[in-house]
Amino acid sequence: MGVIPNKKIVPLWIYSSIPFRQACVRGLFDTEGSISFKRYKGKNGIVFYKQLNFRNTDVKFMKLVRDVLFEIGLKPTMTLKRSLYISNQKSLNTFLEKIGFSNPKLIHKSTILQPEVHSE
Repeated sequence: MGVIPNKKIVPLWIYSSIPFRQACVRGLFDTEGSISFKRYKGKNGIVFYKQLNFRNTDVKFMKLVRDVLFEIGLKPTMTLKRSLYISNQKSLNTFLEKIGFSNPKLIHKSTILQPEVHSE
């Protein structure tokens, strides 16, 4: 079929318009993204927050995702392990409004306010 493993490219026409770039990023998040719940101990006890994560080893994909997130006014944190994340609710809401998800699992997780906590 002509597909070469680990040799993926972003077609040049994707870069030609913001809607194409945003749709491409939506697809990348749908397949390579996740939403996790993080917790920390604050002054008022345990606090939970959502974190939107994207991980990929392809530098071109990471740059595209980062650039599109910047275009919509977000400032993702990028790690050295080829991942980026968004951790505040306002930024997550902006992502949902301007990019969104098509993956039902991510759509569902994005609506959960707080994870179930199981006592041990």
